[in-house]
Amino acid sequence: MRAFPSPCRFVVLTLGAVCAAGCHAIPSVPMVRPEVGGQTLALTESSAKRVAGAEAPASKRAADDGGVGSRGRFALRIAPGTADVDIGPPTNFQGDTDALAGGLEFEMVSGGGFGGGIQLDYWSSDTDLFRRQLPTRQTSATGLRVMPHATLGPRWNRGRLPIRIGPEILAQNIESVGSGSASVDWVGVGVHLQLEPEFDFFRNDGAAMSIYGRVGGGVGAAVVNTTLNSNDYSTTYTSYVVEAGLRLQLEAFLLAAGYMARGVLYDQSDSIGLSFAEATDFVFAGAFFEMGLRW
Repeated sequence: MRAFPSPCRFVVLTLGAVCAAGCHAIPSVPMVRPEVGGQTLALTESSAKRVAGAEAPASKRAADDGGVGSRGRFALRIAPGTADVDIGPPTNFQGDTDALAGGLEFEMVSGGGFGGGIQLDYWSSDTDLFRRQLPTRQTSATGLRVMPHATLGPRWNRGRLPIRIGPEILAQNIESVGSGSASVDWVGVGVHLQLEPEFDFFRNDGAAMSIYGRVGGGVGAAVVNTTLNSNDYSTTYTSYVVEAGLRLQLEAFLLAAGYMARGVLYDQSDSIGLSFAEATDFVFAGAFFEMGLRW
């Protein structure tokens, strides 16, 4: 085999030396070992950069934090239903008729789970409430409930549990019109506690659907007066709220439907002379439809 001339041999040897030196000079890829949740993950530098630069999609973040982005809600509702009014002894009237309710709710909860809001419900019955006992008179009833409240709003993956507490203001009325008119008014003030568990069927960037229930109760003192005399009768009451429904959120737009019941049970009042206000129960129940905003 023919030997390389001296200059060629020098070039070949020189290239070989450069290649050998270059191979030893290439640094090895360092290993990065970040601590995640108490466990050590071995990642190459390039994969570590990919992990560090990546962000979870918004839908995944929304699912993981239980919809933490949904911190505010404003809603209007309408509810056709039935009003039941029971007057205790000695009158012993029991009446029921069609009624219509409306309401609004507003609530804001911070990322830390603390906030507040207000609830307002109003219903009014038809004028044939006591049609069996008073067929010649037009008798109707109304009910109002206002509750400003503080909210504690714990959240978890796919769910939340607002806990609300606050003062409750109630006003009920029975009015009877015929040959002359008469009315009785109840006004109560107390405290109300309410729970509302809600669970998501799904939640992503642009939509969410959930099922929820609401249960609450209140106690307080009330004053009763009537156009039949000038007395103000003192009494106490208990109240309750029951509700269950479905919510559909499309971007910030909110739709809801379900069943609701509102009840106030007034005790018999203290006597003034020989007169007193009879124990009276007011209940509204019906299907509701709601629309509003959630953000």
